[in-house]
Amino acid sequence: MADFLLLYYSGAGNTQYVARYIKRTLEEKGHTVNSIFTKRNTCIRNIEEYDGIILCTPVYGYRAPPTLLEVIKGLPKIEKPVYLFFTKGLILGNSAYEVFKILKLKGYKIIGFSDIIMADTLFLLTSYENTILYKFYLLPNKIFKRKIRKLPEKILTAFDKNTEIQLKKKIYVPLTNFIARKFWNQTKKWIPKFHADEKCTLCGTCVELCPRFNIKIEDNKVAFGNDCEFCLRCLHRCPENAIQIDNLTQKAPRYKPNQINI
Repeated sequence: MADFLLLYYSGAGNTQYVARYIKRTLEEKGHTVNSIFTKRNTCIRNIEEYDGIILCTPVYGYRAPPTLLEVIKGLPKIEKPVYLFFTKGLILGNSAYEVFKILKLKGYKIIGFSDIIMADTLFLLTSYENTILYKFYLLPNKIFKRKIRKLPEKILTAFDKNTEIQLKKKIYVPLTNFIARKFWNQTKKWIPKFHADEKCTLCGTCVELCPRFNIKIEDNKVAFGNDCEFCLRCLHRCPENAIQIDNLTQKAPRYKPNQINI
């Protein structure tokens, strides 16, 4: 039986749900899995104690999330096998290659890779609940759930074979980089417009969930800083649906874990 370190990052919940499914399934098979949700300044120690690492992350603007990149750049240099898993809205972009490149330079051995299309939680905000468009955005969770079910066995097979793989930069990267720059420039305009509306109960859920520690409760109200990577974790996971972006999201549906049924 193997002892795995499962590192994952998640915004609205896709990657977290799959990471927990992987952990649960591998533990049912007798393996040990220590799962860590990566936040700003997360420091991973004692890598040598593990037989292998499973790294799970979403794709943001065709790249890996900045927080996840910060954490893996801080990993110690050591030769350990790693399996990479990505959730994406549609296009992988350069996300897998940039993670591969960082880990490779640190001596890690990439022995497996998977990516799965799941509901795009940003596009979901452009729809209304129970409309055709809303159901269309959630459709990948039904189409690809069989692929998710097969993932734990695929991971174990990759670790058993222990054969190094190579990931290469996609030929369409110049185009996706151009689109990504446009997107991130737009998010800079949206980030200052985050606020909690009158439904807020000051429960502190958003404070606890923020991977950048960017949200605080001050003077009896929720305060948002500028260190935001637009993961939308606070917006989608607020129990009162009180987190808004200006006046753009008041009627927008939220993405809840019960919408992911493997």
